[in-house]
Order: sequence, then structure tokens, then C-alpha cells
Amino acid sequence: MAGPLACRFVVFLALLVGFARSETTYYISPEGNDSNDGKTEATPWRTLSSLQTQPALAATTSSPVNILLRRNATYSNDPFRLSLSKIFARVEVGAYGDPKEPRPLLQQIRGLNDLSAACMIVSDISKYGLLIDNLHMGGCAQGLVLKGSTIDIATDVLVSNSIFQDIRTPLLRYTPPNPQWASAISLESGTFQNLTITNNVAARIDVFFNSLAYTNIMHLNGNTVQQCSGNCYSFGRGVDLTMENSVLLRDMSTRLFMYGTTDVIVGGLDGNNQVVNNDFNQRGEYQGGPDGCAFDFETAATGFLVSGNTFSRSWGAGIMIFGHAITSQNITISDNVFDHSGCVQNRDDRGGIAVMCPNGQRPSGLLKDNSFFTEPGCPAIFVNPSVKDCDGNLKQIGNVVNGNQTMVVMPQLSFNPPSPLTKLTNGSLNVIAVTSTPGASIRFTLDGSRPTHASRLMPKNGIELPWPGPATNVNVRAFKSGMLGSITNGALVPLNYGLGRMAPNAADAGPGGAAIGKLNGNLDSVVKNIASGEVIVSGWAVDTLASGGGTSPVTIVASVDYKPTLAVLATQNRPDLPKAGVAPDPYHGFTLTLPEAASKKLLSAGEHILIVKAIGTPSSAVPKLLPGVSFKRCIDGKCA
Repeated sequence: MAGPLACRFVVFLALLVGFARSETTYYISPEGNDSNDGKTEATPWRTLSSLQTQPALAATTSSPVNILLRRNATYSNDPFRLSLSKIFARVEVGAYGDPKEPRPLLQQIRGLNDLSAACMIVSDISKYGLLIDNLHMGGCAQGLVLKGSTIDIATDVLVSNSIFQDIRTPLLRYTPPNPQWASAISLESGTFQNLTITNNVAARIDVFFNSLAYTNIMHLNGNTVQQCSGNCYSFGRGVDLTMENSVLLRDMSTRLFMYGTTDVIVGGLDGNNQVVNNDFNQRGEYQGGPDGCAFDFETAATGFLVSGNTFSRSWGAGIMIFGHAITSQNITISDNVFDHSGCVQNRDDRGGIAVMCPNGQRPSGLLKDNSFFTEPGCPAIFVNPSVKDCDGNLKQIGNVVNGNQTMVVMPQLSFNPPSPLTKLTNGSLNVIAVTSTPGASIRFTLDGSRPTHASRLMPKNGIELPWPGPATNVNVRAFKSGMLGSITNGALVPLNYGLGRMAPNAADAGPGGAAIGKLNGNLDSVVKNIASGEVIVSGWAVDTLASGGGTSPVTIVASVDYKPTLAVLATQNRPDLPKAGVAPDPYHGFTLTLPEAASKKLLSAGEHILIVKAIGTPSSAVPKLLPGVSFKRCIDGKCA
């Protein structure tokens, strides 16, 4: 099945070679300046949001464009928005710098209600090709949103080698009947041809891939998705889909969806569609949820092969053949392993394969040479007893239930971390894997793909992964002659963060071991206005992870005796701050006058406490004390 992907890489290589002499590369770094030309690593642009206004990208061009983000950099609340309407050539979005350093990290705070808080949106994609590679997106209400052109077909789009983490629907926008799941990768509109999504990893997300577009030849290869809440892959309309060599691991809904969730849900696909050589491991459901199957022919696919997969311990059916007004036809389910699938769900969608026949619609196809491991009360193939001859058009040949062949036990991963007392800011993490099947060999991958017999052998003493470095997914699978290979196990290892507990800044370590945000500031003075009797509080605050590399203001909240009394933005001119190297510009000072009642209380007899905190920036999502002086104790009207 490597042929289609290899062909598409050849297409991209040809594009790259053909345009190498005339392409233009733009660099973006938090240390840059949006007034730079952006054409060298020494003169980068500063913000992703400036892409919308840069004259160089607003002008019509027929030369390929590369947009590269600096590795080991964080772009927080700085959304990437790019229209390709005036670029009539291939576009690449990727990373620059030492490949041993962490990928560029794009973060977008989704708040409570903001569905527009996407990490990256690329629109007006047409026939010239788009490559997105080696990025890390997290914390968004949407990860990567792709929008096709309204006048052209989006052709040769490739998304590869990227990490998606913590992509969730904002809290107040989630409702059980209609959850509006957040997607790591979504096709929002248009028609796509030759779309490839390969060697990506997603963890703690709602949905990995969702298509609202029409697709013609789509290839999903070597992706790992774990801890996915909703319908992890949602295939809508299109022809000629291939999904292969991928892993779905420990997917379970963290919030109630009243109509059930699944790893793969298939809509109206036609043509030559294949889901082959993937592992579906432990698909679960929210407690009380109605589903939890691994693979769902939800509506009416035509011409579909499901082969060489392992479905292990899904709550609902390993594969459910459903439908609505019509159901799926000409499907082939062959040479799969169903390991105790559908043994938790006590409704009809249970067992290894569940044939449902809604509205009396009967599917057609072939169930051949599948291996089923079951237990009492858990059928290999469940057929809806309420529909006469429900499986009559499904030819069943050579399927084996609880046969002589057995599976190798799934290997377990274990880490040998640095000493908790280490002060090192770099090192290596030892990763080992073991299986309880005697004599089995363990193979591993680091690129998101499902391990095979040809994958690298896990050494007895494990592998060493250097940190800080790019976040890496370790997948392991065990094999033994005469036995079925195990289901894949795996973990996403955050090597981009500091792993030494006692290392400098370890408590707030971010990409590359650097301190997250470096919220800085100080409560400089508390004085009484003699004329009015009010208390005037002054100081400064800056957060380098805020939008614009720290140029966006910090909100300061003042409390008297632990009761909030007043909030103000730190935007006053303080020329001393950039001179001291503690702020990117001077506009981070604050002065606030406490209300009369709060002033009187603070200056009254006895002991009273004034506290100032930052709130609402990446480093202070919850109120946080300023790192310098953050409170004053006032005794009998005198504040020390």
C-alpha cells in the first residue's frame, strides 16, 4: 500500500525541484520584527498574525512560497491565518533551525466560548499544492483548518510529521446532543484531490480528522491518535480513500455524547476505499453512552475493503454495519483480528461485527477469513434478530472463532526518568518495553506508524531519547513465530519539556526547557493621596508569552484583605523597562487608585493586606502573584 503515498511524494519532490530557483522563503521568530523583510533568519518577521497584512503575501505571485517558523519557539495567542488566493504556486509551511530542537509550538487559548480560536487556518487552497510539516499545535478550539477554493480544486495537499495536543471544544459550547467537537485537522469546505495526511500524532483531542469537503483520492498513513473523545476519523463524501498503518489507542469520551462515539465513522464514500493494516486498541465510551464501537459504517458506503486490522477490546462492536434510509453495499471485511471486541456494550451494537439493518435495509458484501476471540455472552458476529435475513446478502467464508492460534500479549512501556534531584537541563530518557509472552520480540516506531516485522527491534535495555528535543511518539508491538502479532501500545513522550524535576525553571519548564512565559513584574509603591485620602498603587507587569511576543498588556487585579477591588491594564509608558531588558517595549506600567471604601479599609487601624495579581495571559490563566513584590502589609495606616 506504499504506492499511492510514494507517488504523491514524487509529485511534491518534482514541484520542489522545478521551482527551487525562484521560490521565496519567509522566516518568523518571536525575536523578529514585523517591519523586517522576513527573508532571512537574521531578519525574521515577529508574529504569525502579521501574515494577513504583510504586503509581500498580499501581492500576486506565481513563485513558490515557504513560510518557516523557528524551532524551539512558542507562538501563543498569535493565530496563523493565511489566504492563498493570490499565490499561484506551491506553498510550504514548516520549521527552520536545528531539527534536534522542539517543533515550533502554536497555542491558542480557546476560553469558555470561542470556537474561532484555531491554531492555524489556511484558506483559498487551489491546484498548486500545499505542504504543512513539523509543527506542534495545542490548546486550541480547532487545530489545523483547511478551506478549499470556491473556484478551483485543492490539489496535492500534504500534512505531515506534526503534533496535535489538547484540541478541545470550549466548555460552554459543548452540549451532549450536538457537541461541535474540536478537530485537530478539518476540511471545512471545497473539493480536495490527492490529500495526504501522514506520520502525525494526536493526543487528548476531541477529533483527529473531520471532512466536510468532497475528497477525491485521500491517503491517511502512519498516524497515531490516542485519548480521542469523539468520532476520531469522520469521513464524509468522496471516492478512493486509503487509511493504513495507523494506530488508535485508548480512545474514550471525556464528555457525554448522547448518540455514541467511534474511532472511524464512514459516510457516503464510493469507489475503491480501503482501511488496511491498522490497530484499534480499547475504544471506549462515556459511562452510560450508547456506543463505543471502533469502526462504524454509519450511512451508505459502496465498495469498501477493511482488511489486516486488529480490533481489540472496544466497548461496542469492532465493526458496526449500520445505515439509515439505505445501508452499505459491496463491502469486504477480511483477514482482521477481533480481540474481545464488543464485550462491554450490552445493547445491539456488540460483538466483533454487528449487522444492524435499520429500516429493514440489508447490507451486501463478504466476511472472510477473520479471527475472533470472544467470551461467553459476547458473539463473534451479532445479527439483528428483529430483521429477517438481516445478513442474508453478506457471504461468510473461513471465519474462525476461538481457534488454535493465539495473540502475543500487548507489550507495556516503561520509562527510566532522570533522578528527581538532578539539576541538569538536558539529558536522555530511557524507554523500555516488555511483554509477558515468552520468546516474543518487540518492534518499535517513532514516527506514528504501526510497527511491523520490519520495524526496529527494541533493545533489551531500551532506547535513549534525548531531551530537550521534539516531542516523540513511541509505538511498540510484539511478535512471535506461530502467533498473531500483538495489538500496538504507545505513548507520546513530551521531550520538548524539561524532564529534570530540580533543574532550573523545571516547575515552569516549556519547550526546550525554557521557563513558560516568564511572567515578570513588581508592585513598586503604595502611597496615600493627601488631598483625597485615596490609595494609589503603581508597578509594572509583562508576560512574554502574550500575543506579540509580550507586547500585549497584562491585566492587574488589586485586592484588599483578599477581596478583589479593582482591575486595570498594565499599559502605561515605562521607558525604564526595555532599558533594563525586562520588557519588549515600555508600555507595561500600571497605576490604579483604590476606591474610597477600599482605601479607608487599607489605612484603618489594625493590619490589612494589599495584593496585586496578574490574570488572563498565558502565564496567568488563573490569577498569579507578580514574581517581584506582589503584596504590601499595612499596619495602622502605614504600608511597608
